[in-house]
Amino acid sequence: MISASMERASTHISHMSLTGCWVCLMAPSKIASTNFYPMFIPMTCQPSRMRFQTQYECQGRDKSVEYRLRKSDGTMIWARTTASAHSHRDGQVTVFGTTSNITKQKEINEALRRSELRLRTIFETSSAGIIIVDTKGRVVQANRRMAELFACPLEAMIGTPYTAFVHPDEREEGANTLRAMLEDRLDVIYTQRHYLRGDGGDFWGYLSGRRMVGLNGEFIGLLGTISDITGYRHAMDALRESERRMSDIIDFLPDATFAVDREGRVIAWNRAIEEMTGVQKTEVMGKGNYVYAIPFYGERRPILIDYLFMDQAKIDKRYYFISRKGNQLIAETEISNLNGRRNVFIWCIASLLYDSSGSVVGAIESIRDITRYKQTENELKKANLRLEEATWHAEQMAEEAMRANAAKSEFLANISHEIRTPLNGIIGMIGLLMDTDLNAEQREYAQLAHISGENLLSLVNQILDYSKIAANKMELEVLDFDLHSVLKDIIDFLAIGAHEKGLELICQVDPEVPTHLRGDPGRLRQILVNLGSNAVKFTEEGRISIRVCLQSSDERTVALRFQVSDTGIGIPANRKDVLFSPFTQVDGSTMRKYGGTGLGLAISKQLVELMGGEIGVESREGEGSTFWFIAVFKKPSASLSSEHATFSKVRLKEPAERSTTLPSQQGPVNRKIRILLAEDNPVNQKVALAMMRNMGYQADAVANGLEAVSALQTIPYDLVLMDCHMPEMDGFEATRTIRRDDSRALNPRIPIIALTASAMKEDRERCVQAGMNDFIAKPIIKRELADMLAKWSSSGQSTIPGSAKSRGQKEDPGIRC
Repeated sequence: MISASMERASTHISHMSLTGCWVCLMAPSKIASTNFYPMFIPMTCQPSRMRFQTQYECQGRDKSVEYRLRKSDGTMIWARTTASAHSHRDGQVTVFGTTSNITKQKEINEALRRSELRLRTIFETSSAGIIIVDTKGRVVQANRRMAELFACPLEAMIGTPYTAFVHPDEREEGANTLRAMLEDRLDVIYTQRHYLRGDGGDFWGYLSGRRMVGLNGEFIGLLGTISDITGYRHAMDALRESERRMSDIIDFLPDATFAVDREGRVIAWNRAIEEMTGVQKTEVMGKGNYVYAIPFYGERRPILIDYLFMDQAKIDKRYYFISRKGNQLIAETEISNLNGRRNVFIWCIASLLYDSSGSVVGAIESIRDITRYKQTENELKKANLRLEEATWHAEQMAEEAMRANAAKSEFLANISHEIRTPLNGIIGMIGLLMDTDLNAEQREYAQLAHISGENLLSLVNQILDYSKIAANKMELEVLDFDLHSVLKDIIDFLAIGAHEKGLELICQVDPEVPTHLRGDPGRLRQILVNLGSNAVKFTEEGRISIRVCLQSSDERTVALRFQVSDTGIGIPANRKDVLFSPFTQVDGSTMRKYGGTGLGLAISKQLVELMGGEIGVESREGEGSTFWFIAVFKKPSASLSSEHATFSKVRLKEPAERSTTLPSQQGPVNRKIRILLAEDNPVNQKVALAMMRNMGYQADAVANGLEAVSALQTIPYDLVLMDCHMPEMDGFEATRTIRRDDSRALNPRIPIIALTASAMKEDRERCVQAGMNDFIAKPIIKRELADMLAKWSSSGQSTIPGSAKSRGQKEDPGIRC
């Protein structure tokens, strides 16, 4: 509060509140009779003086004035004074007023003004058109570039519905998209759109748009940008015309020929290749993702034409002969089944395609049938027979095991090491044999033997899963996971089989289903893959659909209902009750025609019950089936978002991308790495050593843990492959000896990878506790071994998990993955 008496020429302060004194940094005793103007308003602020003079003359009315105020220490602040004047009989005038420090408000207002200026500058100078649409779909703001694109004055655009600018041939689609965004069914959009111009012309624009919300989260409209891509569209049309002309020329070539563009999409497929593969041109044109490989190998994978685009070809083993001549590749390979013909050998030549500027625009491949038949060797026949007998015995073992009690199931789980050890030798030796020069028939029998071995391994894994369930040793993991990621993996897995049979594959997730869950994603994936694979197996035409919906939810848990439906052969009503029993199928003819052990549904039932749910089936014979199950999950930890997924519908167009090329298995880096193998089985020794040496590694072998400890004390190895179960000293004890503080090993921190034939969780935990860095399961798969060695060869010195210690320093437990 300031009270001042004023005359025409001067103004003196008669009273000031304590707060005012504190603001001005002056003592109350010095305030009285102080001249107001020199103290509070600098001489340069003549406008402020004039405003105060006006206030003086306008007596009795409150007025406010903002001005720069000088404090007693010389500093300046912004102030606002609201005052009124009152006259006395003696002619003097007293002004009463309040003054506020508004410096911060002034600074905020200035910052806001500058921010708005920057945004306005960006809005008006953007090279893309910017448009804002209100909640009714009407244009409320646009920049100059938008007016130029539409050849329409800004004032004419304001208030016009957005859809009025969309070309009639796309107006309905544009209106549907706009409605979806306004109704919160679509958050963002990126698309190409055909638009009308005010001058009667038209153009193609790339539209990106999103919903806008206010400070309180309320929907306030849509923001979009539009860029002119008319030139790009014309260029693409010209490219398609060029591809059509090339396709016409290729059609007249006598050899089976096709071409792809730089992105791997098929742009030519001639009549000769239609006859060779049975795949019509209309089925593959414009499709990529290795779809053109399926007629030859039944799966998506790089083939000869793809290696032209690679800096260093990683040739698949199916090419037993290949050579590069400049920008051409020539190869020969075997096709096990080509359009109903078995054991077909083909000769291929692939070359790059260039445009007029010399840039690579695609590639072309011609294929010629050079099939020849050769006699097989008795040894391969015998190997195949032995594996078939072993498979038959394993199936008999499975039937006996499922009739046994929990003790027998426990016994079966414990002997997994004894089954996997010889199986490792069989599969490994056949794999090495296939790496040698074989004639056509020999290679066929070797491949059949290898497939039989893998089938036997799959059967053993199923039996072990069931035995663990029967022995109450199956434990579910509890992990935070993304449901959409799991479903994508499943769709990718099922896509190939569905595509081969021409089936439509659909996945639907209801909008109320949470994206993030806490439970066992691996076992959920196992159940859905089993149900989905059965659906593909028993369906010849139509569709396979997977649907996920919310069953119930509370504060801590959520129950989801999963459905897998097909249009297949269906199930007789009198066989539904036995479907989930072990080793049971609909009838004997089903097993003979479609194969399988009948364990999959039994295992799925047990896993669902472990998840706190139930499983069932609805089916009519000849009309398809719907398998459903309910699983209970915990809600995710606080660190994860609880966002919900919007309704999604994925329709299969092409199977998911898969690549089966192997990593480089030799090179100067590998030859510098020296590996010690500790393995007591002579056959497995030979398999592992041969694999590693073929990859370019230097490898030695010892037969037990004692020999491994001794070898590491004299030879500077870089990595150890340690079998867990060996005579004299097993792998666990050997690892603990190597890791001890008083170890005499040259490198106590050397990476140690466990070789285990056990699928039991306890054995893998023992690997961690003993100080091993990682583990690989038997039978050893060459690709998995190559990946594991590459991982640890390139990682340098690793930390030691579990109870092992580095020199004077403890390490945290855990296996590096």
